Amino acid sequence: MTSKGYKATKEQKEKRSLRMTGKNNPFYGKHHTKEAIENISSKQKGQRHSINTEFIKGSIAWNNNGGKFEDRYIRRMKEYIQWRSDIFERDNWTCQTCGKRGCYLEVHHIKQFITIIKEYNIESLEDARNCEEIWQIENGVTLCLDCHNLTKRGRRN
Repeated sequence: MTSKGYKATKEQKEKRSLRMTGKNNPFYGKHHTKEAIENISSKQKGQRHSINTEFIKGSIAWNNNGGKFEDRYIRRMKEYIQWRSDIFERDNWTCQTCGKRGCYLEVHHIKQFITIIKEYNIESLEDARNCEEIWQIENGVTLCLDCHNLTKRGRRN
């Protein structure tokens, strides 16, 4: 990255490009120890890395927030994506507040999503699948980004 008014010479650019390649790379030829490999693999056992399948077991994932179940896992489910699509189609891809079309649209939860999760004590994707209130189309409305941001003012979770 060059600063304002400075231009790197051809020689400097070549040095920079060689810095992390081959034997100039400080990690060249280095490998994990057997203990490190076993430690890494034991932490990853049983995990699946796909956004449309259950990639967590129970309520605690490797990157979870102190064991709390996070709503982002539900938002990546096929069922949730279908729920959003159904609301967009019902509302004819139009913001229900200002009537805009052809802009970036979002689905707003009339009853807050996090409230539903806390109310029904949802701790896994299976719990979410079994909770009927999450999948009710009546709980969603299509809004443009500006109108959706107006609903968030003054509210902190």
